[in-house]
Amino acid sequence: DLALRIAADRSALEDSPIDAMAALREAMIVGGALTEESLIFHGDTAGTHQDTGIASWNPGNLFDTNSILGGTADHRKMFLGLRARAADMSATTDLSTFDYSNLLALAGNLDAPIGMTPGGLVLAMGYETYFTKVLGLTETKTMDVYGANAGVLGGFVGVVGPWAIRLTPVLSKQYNASGIYDGATETKQVVVGFAPGRFTRWRRRSARFEIANDITTNLANMVLTKRFAFGSPDGNSSLTSASPTNVAVGYNI
Repeated sequence: DLALRIAADRSALEDSPIDAMAALREAMIVGGALTEESLIFHGDTAGTHQDTGIASWNPGNLFDTNSILGGTADHRKMFLGLRARAADMSATTDLSTFDYSNLLALAGNLDAPIGMTPGGLVLAMGYETYFTKVLGLTETKTMDVYGANAGVLGGFVGVVGPWAIRLTPVLSKQYNASGIYDGATETKQVVVGFAPGRFTRWRRRSARFEIANDITTNLANMVLTKRFAFGSPDGNSSLTSASPTNVAVGYNI
C-alpha cells in the first residue's frame, strides 16, 4: 500500500482565500503519481538497496525529506523497480560516449523477442539528458537528417532508432559513474530502456482520499492511499539467470 498524508490547520483552511482543501487534494494526487513513478524506477527489494545513499536521497528534490527515507517505510522498498532489475540481470551499458551506436548497443542488451512486443521500446530519461545529449545527436539535431522535428528547430525528438523517448523528473542528474546514488557523487545521469509490453501495473484499489478531523489539535488529517503492484511476467521475483532481459540501464552519462 502507498499512503500520503497532509496535516493542515482547519482554521487556516477556512481562512484561505482559495479552496485550500481542493488545492491540497490536487497536490496529493500529483504527489502520489510522482511517488509511484519514483518507485517504478528506483524500487529495490534486496536486503540492501542498490542505491547506498538512499537514506539521504530525494530524487529531483520532488519529495519532503523526513525520517522515513531509507527506512522500511520508504516507498522505494515496496517492490523491484526497473533500475534494480537491470542491475540484477547485468543488463547495463556504459554511455560515457553518448552516441547512436551506443544507444543501439543498449537495445542489444534486451532478449528477443522481448524488444519486438507491441509498443516497441521506451527509453526513459531525465530532462538534463534529453536537452544536453539527445538534442545534440548527429542523427537528431538537423532538419536534413531528422526532418521537421529536428532539435535545432525546437521540435520534440520523440524517437531515436528503436527507442521511443520518454521524459521523467525522477531520473535527474544525481548518480555516480557506476549508475547508483551514493550520497556523495551526484554528477552523472542514467537512462532506462525497457519493453513496456513486458511490464504490468496491477491495480488492487484506486486512489482513495479521506479526511479525519482531530478536534483536540484542530488539524485536518488528509490521507491519500492507493493499492497496486508492479512487475513483469518474465521470470520470478528472484530474477534467476534464466529470466529474459526486458530492461537495460545506460549509465555514466
